[in-house]
Amino acid sequence: IKEYSAVVTVGDSAFELYTYLDDVADNYAKSINQTAEKLDGKAQVYDLVIPLSSEIMFPDNLKGKVKSSDQRQAMTSIQAKMSDKVKNVDIYDSLMEHRDEDIYFRTDHHWTALGAYYAYEDFCEAKGIEAEPLEEREQVDFDGFLGSFYNDTKDARLKAHPDTVTAYKPKDDCSMHVTASD
Repeated sequence: IKEYSAVVTVGDSAFELYTYLDDVADNYAKSINQTAEKLDGKAQVYDLVIPLSSEIMFPDNLKGKVKSSDQRQAMTSIQAKMSDKVKNVDIYDSLMEHRDEDIYFRTDHHWTALGAYYAYEDFCEAKGIEAEPLEEREQVDFDGFLGSFYNDTKDARLKAHPDTVTAYKPKDDCSMHVTASD
């Protein structure tokens, strides 16, 4: 384990450490609850808290060696603060079931499209709708991605093993336009 402030690396992977703050959770829940109150009878408000990769992907045998709050416990605390007008979507177990897949980037703080897809499946289940199968979409890979963790650490192990960004094209006949800036 190599520490860089709020980021640590283990081998060729980096992880953001998490600190649960109850006052921040209270403010978050208050905001969601106010929105649900204003939309009551007009729209259902869903709350989906996303754990960081450090909770899902960090090696179990090293968890006691870093200072990071228990995100499962934090998610449970946050969900308990929601009013009955908010429908919680708990994605923790689904992500844990898929933790041996590339559901988070190793060099960046975001989850991958695959990780987001598993959360989408849980959301669809909570909403009572059928998820669109991922297998029906064309997969496109973009190699050589070095994300925010690499920028934060400049760790040579991350640079030597960049991530692949996988995109899934929409099924419908539409186009995507990407604009890159220097």
